[in-house]
Amino acid sequence: MHIFFFLSNRKPSFLINEDGRGYAFSQSLRFQNFNSYDKNMLDSLGASMDYEIDNNYLSFKKIIAEIDKIFNQNMLEFLESIKKITN
Repeated sequence: MHIFFFLSNRKPSFLINEDGRGYAFSQSLRFQNFNSYDKNMLDSLGASMDYEIDNNYLSFKKIIAEIDKIFNQNMLEFLESIKKITN
């Protein structure tokens, strides 16, 4: 997913959900939901963008901290297990 790439590289990004995959990803990181089928989505997205800009992207800092936490708790251990298998 492009959004995970941008967020893991510390780039604020907004996800517009087209289906359940986007919604599930948004929920897993406690990300604000913008559903493509919502008739007020553009207004909500614009308001959220204004809020983030005015507040120095505070919500994204929390999301990035969650990504780092998941990486450090789960992914590092997984990578170490692969390293042990291949050695």
